[in-house]
Amino acid sequence: MVHRARRIPAYLQIAEEIRQKILEGELTPGDRLPAEDVLASTYHVSRMTVRQALHELSQDGLVLRRHGAGTFVAEPKMARASTQMTGFHEDFLSRGLTPTSKVLEAEIRPATANLQNRLNLKAGTPLVYLQRLRFVEGEPAALTWSYLRADLCTSLLRADLAQRGLYELIERECHLALGWVEQRVEARRASKGAAQQLKIRAGSPLLYIERLTYLKDDRLLGLTESLYRSDRYALTSVLSR
Repeated sequence: MVHRARRIPAYLQIAEEIRQKILEGELTPGDRLPAEDVLASTYHVSRMTVRQALHELSQDGLVLRRHGAGTFVAEPKMARASTQMTGFHEDFLSRGLTPTSKVLEAEIRPATANLQNRLNLKAGTPLVYLQRLRFVEGEPAALTWSYLRADLCTSLLRADLAQRGLYELIERECHLALGWVEQRVEARRASKGAAQQLKIRAGSPLLYIERLTYLKDDRLLGLTESLYRSDRYALTSVLSR
């Protein structure tokens, strides 16, 4: 039962109780939480209050809310080794999870002055522009923007970008041999637009990853920028001396 005398909002009390059950192992990854109406009856609160509590836990990455299925205890935050040249799709497939993408834009665009400078291109060079919203197990996880040389990979516009990874398609559809990436990582805050797409609060912390992708013959193929939900994703490194 929620103790209102503490002057702590009821939804935070509920969230904290469920959080402790997760941290102490009483609830484990994959466990389904009781339905909202059941929780509301258990804690003697409204369904709206329960919904706020579950949203709080979701923001902290402790639960996943799946439309039509319910709320489940989340797996520990997913990590990616920075020593490997793998993409979003490969990362999550390797963990037994289901990654998908929603293609928001896919077209040929002339390189802007900034991209001309970044990619060492001539003015007006055509680029394949891709904007995708990435999902893991149906939950929004990242936004990506890719700018790739159209003379090398125009066929990407006809590929299955919703169900296949970009690196796989570059190798299979464009017949290009990938070589290496130059990567930069920094923290950013979610804009209103990004927050709406990723189902998080505006201003929430995000992991920004920028990648310059090179082919084996050292040609620069293009640039990809990604915004990852930091409550779902972590970057790990193995360093030696």
